[in-house]
Amino acid sequence: MKKIKLLLLLCIIGFNLIGCSDLNNQNVAIETQEYYRLNDTYNYNWTIGFQTLEQEDNLGTLLIYEDEYLPLNLNVGFSGAGEENQIIDTEIRVYYDYQPISFKLEEDGNFEYTYTLDVQNHTKYKLNLYLNSNEIIKDKDIHKLFVTTNTGLDIKSKNLEISTDAYGTSTIYDIVHSSTYNNSYTNLPEHTTLSFTKVTDKILSPNVLTINQDKTFDINNPQIQFSKSNYTTNNEIITFNSFISPVNVNEDMLIIICLNFEPYLLKYIPKFEHIGTYFSELQLELPLEAGDYEVTAYTIVNPFEKIVDVGHQFTQLVDRFTITKEK
Repeated sequence: MKKIKLLLLLCIIGFNLIGCSDLNNQNVAIETQEYYRLNDTYNYNWTIGFQTLEQEDNLGTLLIYEDEYLPLNLNVGFSGAGEENQIIDTEIRVYYDYQPISFKLEEDGNFEYTYTLDVQNHTKYKLNLYLNSNEIIKDKDIHKLFVTTNTGLDIKSKNLEISTDAYGTSTIYDIVHSSTYNNSYTNLPEHTTLSFTKVTDKILSPNVLTINQDKTFDINNPQIQFSKSNYTTNNEIITFNSFISPVNVNEDMLIIICLNFEPYLLKYIPKFEHIGTYFSELQLELPLEAGDYEVTAYTIVNPFEKIVDVGHQFTQLVDRFTITKEK
């Protein structure tokens, strides 16, 4: 179902971009290469990851960033079943210790908090990513570098009548600023805790966080609930029924919740002691202005630990949806 939803989303994105020429990567020289093609009509694949300057094919989990004047090599690519020359507007954001920081893709460019890349189907882009040295902590501790991409920036889920997590991708790396570093992560961001209550031993939706259930949660008859694409309210605070089914114990999570793709709220989920399905109520305080607010979110597993392997710390996108705040 989500593959079909993504195809619909990409088709609409492609239609909206016909004649579009004001995206901000027009004057940036970017190295590209063909990204592998997929045979499944509804299949798609994003790729995102860093490479070190010294070893072109090294895709480890630790970045050693000693010289702030040299860039990190970031690869971003997409392959899907859309048109051969389809262009997808893809917004890039960078987080350092889970806080947004400014960056640039040219040595003599300006630092910005977002960058919109015209991603062509079946193409991988090699970007030179410069971090703003004034916004990073250059000590000997381990820090986190989290990068996201988003598509369909001008599209609202309520207009599509769908809610999907297939709108981009994300990646996370440990980053240090010295080849001799402390094996610890200490710079915890400000956050509040989202507490969950176990409702069943059954795993209804493995490792997937659903912020907004389509129906009221029945604690006596817990079932898989899908995300609703639109909510309408005239209140300043809106409450959602949320659930998650962890498959591994002793894993905690961090949720980065965004409004209109801007980072808005950090929520921390403590470690679960048992597998099963857990329920919670999530409250969002909305801006004062009336209008449509697109909600997106990311979850990071084991967010405050050093990455020991690819499966130890990973990120996921949460289904996006629209909140319409009335006057």
